[in-house]
Amino acid sequence: MSARRKVLFIFSLLFIIIIMAVVSISLGAANITIWDVCSAILNKFFPDHFNPSEFAEFVVWQMRIPRILMAILAGIGLAVAGTIFQSTFRNSLASPYTLGVLSAAAFGTSLATVLGIERSMVNLPIAIMMSTFVALLPAFFIYRFVKRKASPEAAILIGIAFLFLFSILTPMLLLFTEAGVAKESMFWMSGGLDRASWTEIGIVFFTLLFCIPLLLLKSRDFDMIADTKYITKEEKTRNAGIFIASLMSAVIVCFTGIIGFVGLVAPCTTKTIIGGEHRFLIPASGLLGGVLLLGLDALARTIITPVILPVGFLTSLIGIPLFIYLITRIVIRSEHR
Repeated sequence: MSARRKVLFIFSLLFIIIIMAVVSISLGAANITIWDVCSAILNKFFPDHFNPSEFAEFVVWQMRIPRILMAILAGIGLAVAGTIFQSTFRNSLASPYTLGVLSAAAFGTSLATVLGIERSMVNLPIAIMMSTFVALLPAFFIYRFVKRKASPEAAILIGIAFLFLFSILTPMLLLFTEAGVAKESMFWMSGGLDRASWTEIGIVFFTLLFCIPLLLLKSRDFDMIADTKYITKEEKTRNAGIFIASLMSAVIVCFTGIIGFVGLVAPCTTKTIIGGEHRFLIPASGLLGGVLLLGLDALARTIITPVILPVGFLTSLIGIPLFIYLITRIVIRSEHR
């Protein structure tokens, strides 16, 4: 695919996100139309020309838009993180979920809650740092293991072991908490977008605004890392990539819980369509992740109205078949060597 078509693909995804966002705001248990949505949004900028109901304004600005923006940002962040992990480990099975990064971050967030660190503007950075620190443990452990010429399959098996480890440790941690805190922590284990606030959206947005341009500046280095053997001068780029991808994943988990497989599905699909050139792959994969999570969130809010399903359940329903397919393809290739 030519560079021009790749750029067109990226802008097409951006257009799809905008259309899906407007439509998604009108979906849910609260009965509001697309005109109500447009009227409530435009009234913020042109208050003399539109007159939406207070109910429509509340639903749009306090319930729907924060949730949808978090879905887009979380999808972008997880997909970009997955792209970097796949390139760094040179493994199409690598993602924040399959490497155990998301479950580790959820454990760190739960630990912060158990220790009494409230989710206020003062203490929130502490919770994020704890989540990031724990998330880095499996990522760098697996990387050091891979550096010793371990097979890509072994790296993923270790990642899955970390996933199970932290998935067990988190419920064990909850045994020492009050019922209310336990319920709060279980939210992070199942993954959801219903608690998104404007403050949290701002934190995730500025995290991505800081991290993604740094990755784009190193896009040529990631091209080399993905296609060649380990070289000493690439070590800093690998470490930086792992740290940035883990940071984005940890910040997102702090506010959405574990939303698995977005970081696997979006990069693999995008790479199949436009190839592995990272200056195009990073933004395209991120936007496709936003489209995917936005669509699944709309489905989660409408499939069993008025019940809202955890969006993490739906991402797993899509991601697990792809994960099995990729494993099967790797096994078949190894048998023909």
